[in-house]
Amino acid sequence: MHTTITTKLESMLITQPSVMWTHGRLWLQAESLCCFLASLFPKVFVVTLSTWALYVFVTLVESGFHSQFARLFLQIFMLLLYILTIYTYFKVIIVGPGSPVDFPELKIGSTVVPNNPYELVTSESATPSVLSSQIVSELDSGHSRNSSHSHVSSSSHTSRTSHDMNSDSARLLNTGYSSTTTHRSPPAEIFTSHSFKNNAPAYRWCSTCQVWKPDRCHHCSTCNKCFLRMDHHCPWFACCIGFYNQKFFVQVLVYITVFCLVATIVSFSILYQFFVDEQWESNHYLSLNLVFLFVVSLAFSFAMVLFTGFSIYMLFRNTTTIEFQDNRWGYLEHKTGQYEFDSNGKKQKLGHLYDLGWRSNWISIMGPSWIGWLFPTTVTDHSISGNNNGINFEVDEDLYNKYCYNAQLQDQLNQQLAEDESSGKDRKELDT
Repeated sequence: MHTTITTKLESMLITQPSVMWTHGRLWLQAESLCCFLASLFPKVFVVTLSTWALYVFVTLVESGFHSQFARLFLQIFMLLLYILTIYTYFKVIIVGPGSPVDFPELKIGSTVVPNNPYELVTSESATPSVLSSQIVSELDSGHSRNSSHSHVSSSSHTSRTSHDMNSDSARLLNTGYSSTTTHRSPPAEIFTSHSFKNNAPAYRWCSTCQVWKPDRCHHCSTCNKCFLRMDHHCPWFACCIGFYNQKFFVQVLVYITVFCLVATIVSFSILYQFFVDEQWESNHYLSLNLVFLFVVSLAFSFAMVLFTGFSIYMLFRNTTTIEFQDNRWGYLEHKTGQYEFDSNGKKQKLGHLYDLGWRSNWISIMGPSWIGWLFPTTVTDHSISGNNNGINFEVDEDLYNKYCYNAQLQDQLNQQLAEDESSGKDRKELDT
């Protein structure tokens, strides 16, 4: 019987090559090749386009400027800018955004976290502690966007991807502690959570990466990995932008913007001089490379100025793209208490929890030295005990206290409503 079934399956695979293609190794190899080419394309495109632009610029300046000093200055300046651009571009990719997976102290063994997070609280010998004892499954529905479909947490505008919304993350409430789950609790001595769940301080964890998730850490559905202070997944780098490569990302945007602006101005001046001097009458031909350089650099200048300006604005506010989108759409605001009432009784939003002022926000990402602002030097710390490792973030304490106060009021209101509903049901039962 078994031999007959095997023979039929083999004949089906032979007669239906689509089955072999879908389920065979050839399909997996083709899929891996497509992913590799997709990630390779932006790198080749950026390097090729930048190299071509530099070549055209250097040759045009050589013949378009009479001043030797001007020619030499522009050529050296653009060459240095080109080197910085390429170096920083690949540094964004090599350094990466950073992940809690890189810290063994944040890992949760696959044998520790069960499929059902409620199993973590099944203990008869519970003892009180500062840490929590209740894991609550995070099955909130949310809005999707790009590669990281995000969702706002209660107090810190913390958002999550679609992965986080499908039971791949959970929250640990600080209400008690079980002695049998000591090894399952997040290392409170390493990081502090400013997130809320059910109007109580809470920790998050990812069941796919098997790690505790610090504040502002999210799971990327494209990379299938959690990243520290995740900003967004950038297709131009084929990687995520997060805590460790955020500085280099902003710098490469500035380098490219300056490169494009200089190329636009210089190419336009040469074109303008060509038509003003009527050089075609003296058998001088207009270079197509010059025209292409002007058009391409002008288009990229317009796009890069907007995008770079927006990125610097976000940096000054110390907010990520995920947090910005959540705050913009006001997602779950009515449930999170992210508002207050002024003296006139008007409802207004609370500020961003991580906004410490533009100067402190800038230094937290770009570093304290102006040399680090201009050049791609490292200012982050990869040590678990470091002060700038992407695990802990300084917050506005006054604002955080307002969040806590609102959460406390909301919890009291919920309890009162539950009691009123329960007493109403009791009265109905007595009447009947």
